[in-house]
Amino acid sequence: MRQSRSSPLSSSFVAASLSALTPVLNHIFLIVLNMMRTAVGRHFGLMVGESRTSGAQALQQMIESVTQKIPRVTFPHNLLVKYRNSFQMGGRRRGEELCDAMLQAVAFYELLIKQNRLECVQ
Repeated sequence: MRQSRSSPLSSSFVAASLSALTPVLNHIFLIVLNMMRTAVGRHFGLMVGESRTSGAQALQQMIESVTQKIPRVTFPHNLLVKYRNSFQMGGRRRGEELCDAMLQAVAFYELLIKQNRLECVQ
């Protein structure tokens, strides 16, 4: 009897398939939202004409604002120390993509909070 060995690709595929099927099998319906890169750029004032500039400086300012009395965003200290260098541009860790992802998350959250406040006022 031959014993088959599982390759990392096949185990990753199985894990991804299970995570995709779990909500369906449990009758949980997820809503996927998307925010365009230009919308994030407008939210943070990164647009120059029709082009979006890098968000690295905006993210760096957010990270530095943690020390202010009322920061724009708060980061857990241990995660801030651990991932601070991950957002450096030109590194092999794809800093620009990480900046974009973080800015997208913050913009989405801020717009969601703003919308909720407007609904509460009305």
